[in-house]
Amino acid sequence: MNIKKNEKPQEEQLRKIYTPLWQNIFRGATENQDVDILNILKKVPIFSQLTKKELIKVSYIIYERKYATGEFLFKEGNPGSAVFIIKNGTVSIEKSNKLNIKDVYATLISGDFTGEISLIEDSERNANARCTTNTTVIIIFRHDLFDLIAREPLLGNKILKDLAAMVTKRLKEANEELVKYKLLAEVKNDH
Repeated sequence: MNIKKNEKPQEEQLRKIYTPLWQNIFRGATENQDVDILNILKKVPIFSQLTKKELIKVSYIIYERKYATGEFLFKEGNPGSAVFIIKNGTVSIEKSNKLNIKDVYATLISGDFTGEISLIEDSERNANARCTTNTTVIIIFRHDLFDLIAREPLLGNKILKDLAAMVTKRLKEANEELVKYKLLAEVKNDH
């Protein structure tokens, strides 16, 4: 068998051809397709401190779904099991009051998110999330996040720390709003 110096055995040639193909199949977040997903994840407070490598690990557990105008991401009373991150489009967070009139609490746009409490506890949704335009969302389910945390404890600690900080911040903001409403009610009752 005559092998020239610059010729390689067939096995090595096949490895050169197929290795990049298999790496692309199992890579997960591809550089072109999912750069925008990584950028959107980076905007979410619980992922904002993660490195690119860590964000790519998170991207393995995401689901992407498109919703039409008027469709609900979830309805009040539905069990909560996932966080929804708006990739594009707009979502209205709304709830009907005692007079059955819809109150809009927030309008979410690209990079905003809702349902983060469902990452912590198994509870019902306390409002509706309705798409006001055609919308694409990134969904992360609680069980997938906890599986990732079990496999990657250091990454999990970073995520849980930032999740706790975010929930604490929102709780403080809600308490401040309650104090304002209480003061307004007291002023109103005094007059």
